Amino acid sequence: MGYYSDVGIVVAFDKRDDMEKVLTVYKMTPEVQRLDSLAEWSVYEGKDVCFAQYKNEYVKWYDGYDDVEAIRYLCTVAEQFGKEQGMSFAWKEVNVGEDGAIHENKNSLEDDDELYCFCDEWLNTEPATINFGCGDLMVIHDIKQLTEEKVDV
Repeated sequence: MGYYSDVGIVVAFDKRDDMEKVLTVYKMTPEVQRLDSLAEWSVYEGKDVCFAQYKNEYVKWYDGYDDVEAIRYLCTVAEQFGKEQGMSFAWKEVNVGEDGAIHENKNSLEDDDELYCFCDEWLNTEPATINFGCGDLMVIHDIKQLTEEKVDV
């Protein structure tokens, strides 16, 4: 038993090199390696944005769970790079519970307004659903998914 949620997270960068630096550090984290958390993320590149997206449905998503903390750690790494290296980034997390309630809507607003707006548009909610992007956003930003052999991490 327990409470189940649909979860979406997007972490966006304006430069592919920046995203790859963050992903490299993220994947070297022992807990991320143990849980193979990097495999849970999909990586995309567009003409003006690069981002990682986590998407899962009907999962137990509780603070303190090892897998939840390992997934969320990518946002922490992005924030560390942003503060230490002045890297532009933004992230957003949305959790929709099994009863349709939106439980969290965290985001990094202080860094880059354009990236934040992208995250906000890409990951939005309607009653009881999470939506990732749309065809129009894919075309506007010329976005394509990167495969493992195309990502240098």
